[in-house]
Amino acid sequence: DLVSNFTIDKSKLKQSQFMLSLLKEGQRVGVITSEKAYKIQVEIMQILQRLIGQYTKGESTSVTTETAEGIMVSLMYAIDAYALHFEKPEEVIVHLRSDSIKNIYTKGVELLHCYFEEAKQLYQDVKKLKLDVPVDAYNLTIDESLPVFMNHYNIIFEAQNTMASIDYPLAIDNMELQG
Repeated sequence: DLVSNFTIDKSKLKQSQFMLSLLKEGQRVGVITSEKAYKIQVEIMQILQRLIGQYTKGESTSVTTETAEGIMVSLMYAIDAYALHFEKPEEVIVHLRSDSIKNIYTKGVELLHCYFEEAKQLYQDVKKLKLDVPVDAYNLTIDESLPVFMNHYNIIFEAQNTMASIDYPLAIDNMELQG
């Protein structure tokens, strides 16, 4: 079993930058060579280049820095989504060593599509079970805010943008909590 040959220190992994922190930790424990890390970086830049071309519909090879950063964050979000669906980070390392980043990114996008389809189905269920109550925040959330999100979510260029304008009162409004 390739996974049992090494152990990744999970405390060094960041949820928000999972793949990058995993690469760093993989190099630290010696299971990712600097050559492999460089190859992964080159592959990520190639995907970014392709996505920029797709974003501009082939009319340009350049975009603003802000747009490029957004596309890069979306790209990494998809890669992280795929990596985070494994039980152990060691399993991700095994995939990194045997699969291309392009394939991992594609699998991440497919996974995000599945999650989004599941969210759309859950939304349909919510609409069917919607209570008939005179609470504007509740009705606006279901009738307006969630449909705007569902209609504008972009897995390829803004996968990380999962925000929706939901103004719904909380049962327990503890302002010290975040997330």
